[in-house]
Amino acid sequence: MIAELLVDALTDAGFDVLGPAPRVKDALELIGKEPPDLAVLDVTLGRERSYSVARELAARGIPFLFMTGYADRDLPDEFQKRPVLTKPMKLTDLATQVQALLS
Repeated sequence: MIAELLVDALTDAGFDVLGPAPRVKDALELIGKEPPDLAVLDVTLGRERSYSVARELAARGIPFLFMTGYADRDLPDEFQKRPVLTKPMKLTDLATQVQALLS
């Protein structure tokens, strides 16, 4: 339900959205089939962390941001300089961050 709300907010802001991908496997398959211009990653996907997805995006040079309820400092060192939106957040903040990464 939350993923659909985010999809709607990004679509309403004028972005084309691929996904959502509820599991790491799904996200990696989506990247392999149709690489996005940018990705928004929830740190927690079910019982998994999205760090392997983030590594794949970084290897491909695809910008991404994390959404998380955790503190920024809880991210692995390799992701400390990546943009993070802390939940709860405003949907307008998400659209603003996405636009900034695409610019």
